[in-house]
Amino acid sequence: MVKQVSSPKGAIPYSYYTLPGVCLPALIEDNNRSLGNDILGKQYQNTLFQINYGVNVDCATLNIQYPKNCPDSNFSSNQVSKLRTLIDMGYLVTFIVDDHPINRWISYNTNDGIPFGEKTYEGYVLYNHLKFDFYTNNGQIFKSTVNGDSYQYELSSDPYKKCPNIKGFSPIVPPEGELPPIIWTYSVSFTETQSMNIPNESVSTTPHRVRWFSLLNSFLINIFLGIIVWMAYGISTNKPSFLKYYQDNANAKFENGWRLIHGDVFRQPRHSMILSSLVGMGTQFIVVLVLLFLNQLYLDHQL
Repeated sequence: MVKQVSSPKGAIPYSYYTLPGVCLPALIEDNNRSLGNDILGKQYQNTLFQINYGVNVDCATLNIQYPKNCPDSNFSSNQVSKLRTLIDMGYLVTFIVDDHPINRWISYNTNDGIPFGEKTYEGYVLYNHLKFDFYTNNGQIFKSTVNGDSYQYELSSDPYKKCPNIKGFSPIVPPEGELPPIIWTYSVSFTETQSMNIPNESVSTTPHRVRWFSLLNSFLINIFLGIIVWMAYGISTNKPSFLKYYQDNANAKFENGWRLIHGDVFRQPRHSMILSSLVGMGTQFIVVLVLLFLNQLYLDHQL
């Protein structure tokens, strides 16, 4: 499966099959397996990559396997401009195998997905070859990575699951004008290992960020619960004193002390419900504004 394409720099996600030049399945199926995915608008769709457990694929060409599903016409100027924008914004493609995301492995660091291409000193290039690596142990996949390469192929009548001849590297996305059709290839590698020292990217993929908003929220909840407990304990402890102040004293000629001042100090204000609502909403609004200015509200929490 493939997840919708998203970027940390852009707020608009795209369906993988709305990207220019990709090979489309004959029937695109949505595989949203949870209510949380539907609520958050996450999209999981099937792909044309044939990945079977334990089966290595040296090289396979989607254009040869599915000639009717891959575009054979040139990229238009608008499509070329969109490709450059996707690369500039750092949009990432995340593939899902065995309910685990396949991450990109670069210099002992991992990303949540693989970019559509990159910008080099020569210009913009596309990753038209994907290399999937799976590490297994006792019949289970515990690590999976994907890396992209850029090749220029000569498409011919090669046998099934064979890559065309490579005539160059880095298919350049021109600044403007049209772009020839892209030939998409991939390879699959399964490695059985008894060592579990290889880090599992499905558990920890990116450096952890300090969630200041979550920490502040937990802190305020603890303070609020502490105040509630203190109030309950204080009322139960001082109950005899309150009862003493409220007892009628038939011999007293006038009221003094607590009974003299409690009527003024603790008098209920007018329109108390409206006042409390305005104070509550105003406080919440001010707190949210402060957090927004501090850039501490993250919108990438997942269910």
